[in-house]
Amino acid sequence: FPTLKKSIPPAHFEALYHIVIQEIKDKAEEYLLPIFEKLEEWATAVGEGLIAFSGEVANVAKDYYDAHVDEVVAAYQTLEQGADKIAYGLNEVYKLKEEVIASTLKKLDYPIDQIGKGLGKGLGASKKIIGKSLQEAEFAIEETGEFMKDAYNLAAPELGKTLVDAGYKAEQVQGYFKGLGGEFVDVLDDLGDGILDVGGTVIKGYVSKFCIEIKP
Repeated sequence: FPTLKKSIPPAHFEALYHIVIQEIKDKAEEYLLPIFEKLEEWATAVGEGLIAFSGEVANVAKDYYDAHVDEVVAAYQTLEQGADKIAYGLNEVYKLKEEVIASTLKKLDYPIDQIGKGLGKGLGASKKIIGKSLQEAEFAIEETGEFMKDAYNLAAPELGKTLVDAGYKAEQVQGYFKGLGGEFVDVLDDLGDGILDVGGTVIKGYVSKFCIEIKP
């Protein structure tokens, strides 16, 4: 258990109690962290109000506990902090890229909307980076498409470009649009004779609509 040593003149003995209390308040993290052997125990103590903590959970996880990423996420969950806070901590302290964070949260059963919004709010990630991160986390095009469409209010042409920029194949975009119907099918009808794959990027007719560069 941590030991506190103070040298107090006899005339100040009556003030000793208050001095000790203030010392504990000022250095609560330093004194109390060694008491908790696991990050989970520390997070529970913070959540129950036994410890006042306003810093970054990931810093404690890494510096004091050398915790694995899954343990870090669990600590954030214990403290009821959202995906944006988790994304920030994993990026800032653990130096994880957006796509790795997306994959990590997906494996821990976070829904796509929380992951996408968490990357945007927590890291300020752009629409393109969020789309690519969701694709690399192996979300189906239907899932990513629905999230991007609703989150950014995208019309058919811009949604198509967003999904191709994210890394989905042209054929996947075509199939997804057919399933959506309405304006999305109208876009496909306007484009004519289907899809041509050149160098893994190309969509015949989509070039003018989606502003996709054809690379030889």
